[in-house]
Amino acid sequence: MGTPGADHSAPLSAPRSRWVLRSVNAALVVGALLIVAIPFEFLFRHRYAHLLYTPRAEVRAVQQYLTLDPVIGFRWQSNVSQDRGVRFVLNDIKPAPLSTDAFGIMNLPAAIADQTAGPPVDVVGLGDSFMEMANPGFDEKFRAAGLSYYSLAIHRQCPPQYNAILDRRGRGMKPGVILYGLFENDFNEISDYRSWQRSGLDWFAYHSGTWCGPPIGATRIERAMRTRARGWYAFTRILNARLRGERMTLTGPTRSEIEDAAACVTDAASQARELDAQFILLLIPSKQTATAGETLEARAYDAMLEMFPEIQAIDLRSIFQAHPQPESLYYDKDSHWNERGVALAADCVLKRLESPAP
Repeated sequence: MGTPGADHSAPLSAPRSRWVLRSVNAALVVGALLIVAIPFEFLFRHRYAHLLYTPRAEVRAVQQYLTLDPVIGFRWQSNVSQDRGVRFVLNDIKPAPLSTDAFGIMNLPAAIADQTAGPPVDVVGLGDSFMEMANPGFDEKFRAAGLSYYSLAIHRQCPPQYNAILDRRGRGMKPGVILYGLFENDFNEISDYRSWQRSGLDWFAYHSGTWCGPPIGATRIERAMRTRARGWYAFTRILNARLRGERMTLTGPTRSEIEDAAACVTDAASQARELDAQFILLLIPSKQTATAGETLEARAYDAMLEMFPEIQAIDLRSIFQAHPQPESLYYDKDSHWNERGVALAADCVLKRLESPAP
C-alpha cells in the first residue's frame, strides 16, 4: 500500500512535461532561425541581386509578340504582318521586320504566300534561334537553286519541340527534305523542357515570367526556394559554385540528355521516312567551338552520332573551323552566325542535296 497522502500523479505527468519542454525548445529554435533568416533573406537579395533574374529590354520586347502553347510552350503570335514594322534590337544584329504565319512561326512574306497557295515545300527547316535567324539566307540560297524553303524553327526551343512542330505543322506541308538543325545547348534545354512538362505550369510562369528566364522548379519546394526565398537561393548558388570551383559549368551534357537528343533525332527521321522525305541532320557549332576549340557540348555530338550511324548528318564543326577566318562567320557582339555563316551552311546543304542519297 502506498503512503497515505503521497502524490502519485508525478510519474504520469513526466512524459507530458518532457513533450511540452521539447515543443517549447523547438519553437524557440524555429523562432531564432526565423529571426536570423528573414533579415538575411533581404540582405542576400540586395547583395546577390545580380543573380536574380531581371528580364533584359530585348527579352521584354520579344515577349509581347509571343503567345503560350500547351504543347511546345510558346510560339509567335499568328499572322504578324511585316508591314507593321516590328523590329528588335539584338546586339549587333539587324533583323528584318517580324513576319509570322498562321501557326506563329517566323517566315518571309513571300514564303508564307507561296506556302498558303498550296504546293508542297521542297525543304523545311527545324531548330532554334540559329535556324530561325538563318531563314532569310536559306530562302535566298534555295530559291536560287530552284527550291522552296520554309522555316519551322522557333528560338529557345529544343528537339522535343522541333518534333512536335514537325508533327503538327510540317507533315501537312509534304516536304521533300527535312533539315533538322541541332545546336550545342539543345542537350541542356531538353532537360528543361521535360521539367516544364512535369511542372503543370504554363511556359512563361515556369520560366520566371518570360520565354527564356530561369526555371522556378517543377516541384512546390523548388518553387518556394526560387521565388519566396530568392535571396537564400542566390546565396546558396554562389556558395556552391565557389566550393566546387565552378565545376558545375564544366560537366557537359549528361548521358541521359545525349540519349534523349538521339531519340528525338531518330523519331524525326522516322517521321521523314513516313513522309517519303529526305532527312538531314545539321550539327551547328557555337562561336566558341568554331573559333577557340570544341566545347563539351560540341563533343557530345560525337557520342550522339554513334547512336544512329544510318542518319545523314552535315557536321559543320570541322567546316567552320577550317574556314580561313571562322570568327567572320559570326556576329562580333552576338554569338549567333551571321549572313556569311548562314550562306556557308546553306552551301553545304545544297551540296548534299545534289549528291545521290545513300
